[in-house]
Amino acid sequence: MPPGPSIDSLADASVTPVVRKSAAWAWREKFIERGDAPLADDAAAQSWNSRAGGEGADAWTALALRGAAPFGDDAATRRFRALASDVFAALCDARVPGSAA
Repeated sequence: MPPGPSIDSLADASVTPVVRKSAAWAWREKFIERGDAPLADDAAAQSWNSRAGGEGADAWTALALRGAAPFGDDAATRRFRALASDVFAALCDARVPGSAA
């Protein structure tokens, strides 16, 4: 796990072995930490372009995006920001049914 503050260290510890860190999560984490979308874009782009498992190097991802990859296309980057924010905000705010809110 990278150094620095974590949004939920217990969740980080439980999912790290199973799920790779995604560019979208890197974006959300940096945006929460700094509140700066371009800085969050840089963090996400580093994760996306990582040769150690970044989504940008994945042939299936490239096929699905049909050339509209974030960090190279402005419209795709704006859509990426919106999805990263919405999906991970919903997950971070989720509660187990029947638990205290």
